[in-house]
Amino acid sequence: MNSPKVSIIVPVYNVEKYIRKCIDSILCQTFADFECILVDDCSPDSSGKICDEYAEKDIRIKVIHNEKNEGSSLSRKTGLENSCGEYIQFVDSDDWIEPNMIELLYQKAVSENFDMVVCDYFMCKNDGVTIKSQKDYYCYEKHDIIKQFIAGNIHGNVWNKFVHRQLLLLADFPVYNYLEDCVITVQNLFNADKVGLINIPLYHYWYNPASIVGNKNRKAKARKKFEGSENWFVILKFLSHKYGTQLKILEPELKFMINQMKTRALFAQNLTRLKEIHEIHPVSWFYGYLFLFLINGIMKKMFRKNILLRC
Repeated sequence: MNSPKVSIIVPVYNVEKYIRKCIDSILCQTFADFECILVDDCSPDSSGKICDEYAEKDIRIKVIHNEKNEGSSLSRKTGLENSCGEYIQFVDSDDWIEPNMIELLYQKAVSENFDMVVCDYFMCKNDGVTIKSQKDYYCYEKHDIIKQFIAGNIHGNVWNKFVHRQLLLLADFPVYNYLEDCVITVQNLFNADKVGLINIPLYHYWYNPASIVGNKNRKAKARKKFEGSENWFVILKFLSHKYGTQLKILEPELKFMINQMKTRALFAQNLTRLKEIHEIHPVSWFYGYLFLFLINGIMKKMFRKNILLRC
């Protein structure tokens, strides 16, 4: 039996309300030569059972049940390791795709020999739908593309990007699960020889208020800040490794990103991380940040002492 041309990988966790719509949108694709790998990440609800139900009805569906909760990033990696397709499409389990999405992206990738093809997408919320158009920066030099990514002009999402398998095999998947897409995307942008664009919205991104992105409770916010900071540090280390002494070619966008990272480390009172960032990118006011770090600590102590005295 020949390997499928495309592998569609879906990390699944606690989405029993959405997963059927997601899988149905995949199964009704006009492009039929694909496999769909559903990675159940120890869902506490019936999501895993729903996945098994679909696998019994369609041989193109393969279900993997993680032995422990890994998070979306490592679940995608598991799906990739168990896939056979020449091209990979990630889909989030609370989202859905247009019926011709895989066909259009595959045709574009094959006909013009693209390592990655990006498409527009629908941002779906309870109060309405907007189209997020992607800009074609891919005629620029590679370092300019990376600069546009750092500046936020190229979205880091992995699910609106159709990627050649060999490109993803070069990527390191991060452990942390907030802004993990950005870690993968920056590696793909750096390693790709050719990237194409289709200015048609083909993916429906559902802003799920219960997800790690949408959850607004205090614990989730604290986790997002920590994991997001860790993944941006992973990106910085990757860029430093690839560019070495030429890292300054990414200025001024890089300096802005560095200053944001140092500010987060400062207010988290993480002097070790502040030092690590400075060692990678010493062109900054390191001692100024150190001074602010100490002042911040002193102010917090004074505030606590004042509260105690009042009590």
